[in-house]
Amino acid sequence: RFFPGRGYARLLKVTGGASVEIDEEKIRGDSRWDGIGGIITNEWERSRGELVSHYRGLWQVEESFRLTKHDLKVRPIYHWTEKRMRTHLATCFMAFCCVNHLGLG
Repeated sequence: RFFPGRGYARLLKVTGGASVEIDEEKIRGDSRWDGIGGIITNEWERSRGELVSHYRGLWQVEESFRLTKHDLKVRPIYHWTEKRMRTHLATCFMAFCCVNHLGLG
C-alpha cells in the first residue's frame, strides 16, 4: 500500500488496482523546492545567521548521544536505589567528558 506524502510514494500515481506510474506533474511541482531548506523555531530574537549556525552544530549533540548510548553504554541501568542510579549516571558523564577531552569520540 502506498501512503501519499511519505517519501517517494507521494510522487507515484496508483491507477486501476495494481498499476503504479510515476506522476511527472508532481515531480515538476516538487522540483521548485529543490535546494531549499527550512528551520522551524520559536526563537524570534535570534538572527537568521545564528539560527543556521546552531542548526549546523546539531550533529555534535547527536554524536554525543550516540557516544553515550552505544560506546559508553549508559543504558540500561540495573540499579534500584536513587543513590546508585545517580552515581551510575555521574560516572557515565565523567567518562563522556574524558572521552570528549581526549578526542576519542
